[in-house]
Amino acid sequence: MVPRKRSRMSRILFAWEMGANLGHLTRDLPLARACRDAGHEIIFAVANLRTAAALLRAERFTLIQAPLLRPARKRSAPPVNYADMLLHQGYDDTDALAGALAGWCGLFELIHPALLVYNHAPTALLAARMTQLPVLLVGTGFEIPPAVTPLPGFHSRPDISPSMLHDTEALVLARVNPHLTQSGHASLARLWDLFPSTQVQLATFAELDPFGPRPDADYIGPIHALPPVPAVTWQGHAKPKVFAYLHPDMLGCTDLLGALQTLDAEVICALPGLPEAWKTHFDRIQLLPHPADLAALLPDADLVVTYGAGTIATALLAGVPVLLVPWVVEQFLAGLSLERTGAGRMLRGQRTLTHCSDMLREVLNHPGYRQAAQGFAKRHQGFSHASALQKQWQAVTRCLE
Repeated sequence: MVPRKRSRMSRILFAWEMGANLGHLTRDLPLARACRDAGHEIIFAVANLRTAAALLRAERFTLIQAPLLRPARKRSAPPVNYADMLLHQGYDDTDALAGALAGWCGLFELIHPALLVYNHAPTALLAARMTQLPVLLVGTGFEIPPAVTPLPGFHSRPDISPSMLHDTEALVLARVNPHLTQSGHASLARLWDLFPSTQVQLATFAELDPFGPRPDADYIGPIHALPPVPAVTWQGHAKPKVFAYLHPDMLGCTDLLGALQTLDAEVICALPGLPEAWKTHFDRIQLLPHPADLAALLPDADLVVTYGAGTIATALLAGVPVLLVPWVVEQFLAGLSLERTGAGRMLRGQRTLTHCSDMLREVLNHPGYRQAAQGFAKRHQGFSHASALQKQWQAVTRCLE
């Protein structure tokens, strides 16, 4: 059990810098609640205040805008690995990186946190190293690169050579290390040294880690929470039941909804940002403009269709196969891990109505996907969110001590 009160209050800063969806905040929410209920003061520095306010408005947390990188130019080619992603985000812009670091260091000076909880916030992590602020790193694997040099590529393309990966990492280190030496700290010999493994908790399973399985990693399993959402239930009994979690801006969303509408199935689709006209156009789908309580829907579901990487583990723990519709590289890597389990497929570049229909029917009707999902659930039947939260609480206690 997580203790309800502590005699000594600490200020804990949850830092979210990169990424755009709800998954980052929902992963932090259980630990933030536990720390708050134990008497600690919780502050969230977030990439998107609109998203954070909508999710956390009833939680009594302090919300502030995270210092963000503002690169002078955008790159056209997709990033080849995590180091290259940092360059895309602004690490190739000397002034942008210096400004973001100054922002994080200034924030630490103003609020004096006793602990930083990392949620895809590499610049905050670098600033914490410069100021010797204790950190706890939590992520699903993508946000915390593995301890290898160079960092692995995102794509198995023939034009991505080992020398390209080495050169990319060297460029990031050349941007980062002057800030460390100027603050009186040792330079990083490898980029993964920024992510100390002794302070990392991977909120996933080894099979779903995009860079795993990693030896000696602390896999605590997926953890997340949502504020109360309106109750939604399945209406029918005979037809297959499909739950979808999509976004209207994702590539091919209307074709995918059209394919879902043609299925001889009951479909419930959570679609935050739902355009009003879509309710009429896709009238055979129960469309929700808000997230749904998966605990109530998954026991009777036959298929989950999602773009959210975090939803994969939740579905597989319930023994439900998944069709993943990736939007960003993190989700693409999650899709590769999903396909390795045999418990689902990933919709790649082609997203026509016909192709979406074919993929939906394949995963829904082929028994092998359901069997693999049920096998996954059986392997992890001892997992519980309570046990994952307890491991997080123990890590916070060690950091604060």
